[in-house]
Amino acid sequence: MKLDNTNQPEALPYEKLALLGIDRKKADKLPQEVKQNLVSGEVTPLMQVSINARNGDV
Repeated sequence: MKLDNTNQPEALPYEKLALLGIDRKKADKLPQEVKQNLVSGEVTPLMQVSINARNGDV
């Protein structure tokens, strides 16, 4: 199955990725295999992200 985000914008969980600091532009640049794994709920490579917690920790 080939994932094509231009025809299926809902395929990737853009809102959830944004919470991790990965905007739509960055998500669309992910390798095809990573996108397929994300959509199917499989394990993806580790990505370094910074998230601000409610207590101020990053």
